[in-house]
Amino acid sequence: MNLKNNDVISKTGISILLAVAVLAIYWQVVNYSFILFDDEDYVLLNSRLRIGFTFENIYWFLTSSYAANWHPVTWFSHILDVKLFGLNAMGHHLTSVVLHGANSILLFLFLQRFTGSIWRSAAVAALFAIHPLNVESVAWISERKNVLSTLFWLLTLYFYASYAKQKSKTFYIFAIFTFILGLMSKQMLVSIPFVLLLLDYWPLHRIPINIGTKLSRHLKSSEFRSLLLEKVPFLILAASVSVITVVSQQKAMNSLLGYSLTKRFANAATSYTQYLRKTFWPNDLGVFYPFPESIPLWEAIASTAVLIVVTSAALKLRARYPVLFVGWLWYLITLVPVIGIVKIGLQSMADRYAYIPSIGIFIIVVWSLADLFHNRPRSKLVLSCITGLCIILLSVNAWLQTSYWKDTMTLFTHTLASTKDNYIALCAIGRELETQGKYNEALQKFDEAIVVAPWYDSAQTHQGIMLMKRGMFEAAIIKFNKALAQNPTSVPAHINLGIVMALQDRPEEAIQHFQIAVKLEPRSAAANYNLAFTLYKLGKPDEAISHYAIALATDPIDHECHNNLGIALAGQERYNEAIRHFKEALRIKPDFLDAGNNLELALQKQRAASRP
Repeated sequence: MNLKNNDVISKTGISILLAVAVLAIYWQVVNYSFILFDDEDYVLLNSRLRIGFTFENIYWFLTSSYAANWHPVTWFSHILDVKLFGLNAMGHHLTSVVLHGANSILLFLFLQRFTGSIWRSAAVAALFAIHPLNVESVAWISERKNVLSTLFWLLTLYFYASYAKQKSKTFYIFAIFTFILGLMSKQMLVSIPFVLLLLDYWPLHRIPINIGTKLSRHLKSSEFRSLLLEKVPFLILAASVSVITVVSQQKAMNSLLGYSLTKRFANAATSYTQYLRKTFWPNDLGVFYPFPESIPLWEAIASTAVLIVVTSAALKLRARYPVLFVGWLWYLITLVPVIGIVKIGLQSMADRYAYIPSIGIFIIVVWSLADLFHNRPRSKLVLSCITGLCIILLSVNAWLQTSYWKDTMTLFTHTLASTKDNYIALCAIGRELETQGKYNEALQKFDEAIVVAPWYDSAQTHQGIMLMKRGMFEAAIIKFNKALAQNPTSVPAHINLGIVMALQDRPEEAIQHFQIAVKLEPRSAAANYNLAFTLYKLGKPDEAISHYAIALATDPIDHECHNNLGIALAGQERYNEAIRHFKEALRIKPDFLDAGNNLELALQKQRAASRP
């Protein structure tokens, strides 16, 4: 058997082992449920997914920033899951596990082909496959965008490197195409143009490694300019998607107002070192890390010093240790979009953000250890023992970390124990207790969240919803008003305050809050539906019809909305349109008696109107 055949067998065997390792850790998720944290918006309550791949639906996801994100390819993957598995969480989980396994194998094949080292590449891929820090990306259905976009990220690197080696324009076009798909899965991939430039240095060696003091001369050369020109299409695409991201996440970015630039820079520096710590010592992992009220000055200075020292060393030693240079800059650059300088959301950091950046650290560790033990007696045995021990320990830790994702209560109870002053965890536990009918315990958890973060309006809103459901309207109004005092732009608070006003027969006040909600979130199905319902009761059918239509654009399978829109249209003698909506309501819910009765009545009136 020749050497080439041996390599094929080795690569096949390693790929199978990587797949087995991923399945061994993550197979337990087949028994897990959806989480009451983003999974509702992404899957459970996203009725668009259940419509399927219609032209209207595809266009909607291509143009919509639903859930404050623009990632149509991710939505298409969720649509496919709903088509295949319905709302059975098992299938959704398995898709993410398969994608993570594919990413691990693709990472191995990419490194092996372009570095020529099978076992070092296998070690990096194994660390990526089993590392506990990556559990969040795999076990959380809402993070489909992370594992899916990484698949396109790795394909882009693979095609680009193939183009660089073979000078084939076909591979270059493939690289641009997969990059576009990656950006349409998650915008974190905007750093790819800079990573491609790193690959030109190592392992592609398109930029001479031993350039020493001649670096400035090389940077001015025509060869280097041609390398930069190759990245221009990628840069244009990345810049375009960055603009889309800022627009679609504008609401989430409002949290910027509460954090000074100095504090954001301090958090960015400490987050860089925290990600490093969690990479080497992955304990106290949680689904949400609150932004700290204050960051000790010494910690910010120490973290900044670490970053400066390591970066300076990587730059100075770039010719002698190109892997350190590329791996470290890979880590720094790929974290930039989510490091928090441009703040999106309330978190200080997130495990999922390290999914791609950690690869740079794994490359440094594996190549450095291999070089350290190179040509030493018994080095292979020692290195094999170290690698095996690390893989066993990380696998056990990852399996345990995955077990915390069993359900909402288990996940957030663990997160609460692993973090400090975690108001998000307290609210999530409160919501889960509410679904279990444990209302007093739920209210207590919301109270704890309010104590920890008095400014967090969501806790007050959830308390108000619970009180409203129990008929305690005045107490609910107080809670909703407190939520709006903290955050006047809270759409859920305005909607629910409007609902409770309507329940108290105060329609004018209800309309005011619904209108504010619609202004804040024009495509909100709930805001438009409730506004339409109240307007119709006040004898304003034209306005009601308009808002019912907007609600249905976001939630086309709301049978109540179809029925009510049909009633409003029938009242204006627009029987053909009304009949169409009654029929659609019955198609969605065949046992919907009101829609059946309204349909029969509309047909009778249509026949009567058509008589001479």
